[in-house]
Amino acid sequence: MADGCKDELTPHMPQLHPFLLQQLVGPESLPQLRCIAAWTLARYASWAVDQANAHNWGGDGSLVGQVAEAIVGRVLDPNRKVPIATCSAMGVFVETAGDLMRLYLEPVYRILMQAL
Repeated sequence: MADGCKDELTPHMPQLHPFLLQQLVGPESLPQLRCIAAWTLARYASWAVDQANAHNWGGDGSLVGQVAEAIVGRVLDPNRKVPIATCSAMGVFVETAGDLMRLYLEPVYRILMQAL
């Protein structure tokens, strides 16, 4: 999905975002689908950040936290391609989320250390 699609997809993101999260964490999802879901969530991380800022969401239930948890949770995926995709997606997501990631750095760090 190109950057130019952002304006066209924004109205659909409230429905698309939960679907992508489910595809990323769902045990029945194919590895390729988990990779694509992680990439897409990272590509449109600015939408999640905008939502968090607009609604002053915080704490464990925030959208940023949900996405970070879903992406980093797949770093330990048994399929070798999924951890590669999710590490890349996590880097993009953290860069986009900036200070909103402060609350989630410790759990992310723990999982990354476990993956090593």
